[in-house]
Amino acid sequence: MHLWRTRFDRAVKPVGSWRTALAGSVLWAIAVAGAAGMADRRITGWIDLHLSTILAIYFLGGFAAFVPSIVTAGLVANGRRAGVRLAASAFALVVHTVATTGIVYGFQYMREDIDWTGFPGAAFPFMDIPKSMIGALIYYAVLGVRLLAPEGLFPLLLASFWIARRLR
Repeated sequence: MHLWRTRFDRAVKPVGSWRTALAGSVLWAIAVAGAAGMADRRITGWIDLHLSTILAIYFLGGFAAFVPSIVTAGLVANGRRAGVRLAASAFALVVHTVATTGIVYGFQYMREDIDWTGFPGAAFPFMDIPKSMIGALIYYAVLGVRLLAPEGLFPLLLASFWIARRLR
């Protein structure tokens, strides 16, 4: 137990103060939302009517993903070589950002699914929640991840370098 506590304390240390965590989360959220907005404009050709919803979903997903990414990268690669720290940071950012954005998208999808089917007072509403969330996550995995791909690479590299440097 003591070894786990020591390792977890070392993994949390790179997060720094709450101001650093908040600033990093906001900057990462802006980068993710910006990449999604640029990709959406590239794909749709300036005709998307749901851009504000898309930007809000990706912003919230990026905001929620930043601090857990630092902690995960710290657990995996704290004190190791620079290349390992960089790879762990990039992998953690990608996995956490995709997962949290998918969950936020899932909640938005469930809200629209309930509006569409008219089941807010259904007899078994909890049966609709897993169905809607699984459908939303599959839909996001197929169509939503593409909004992060080419435009999000440069912010990913910058954030990964910053996290890897803090993991020394």
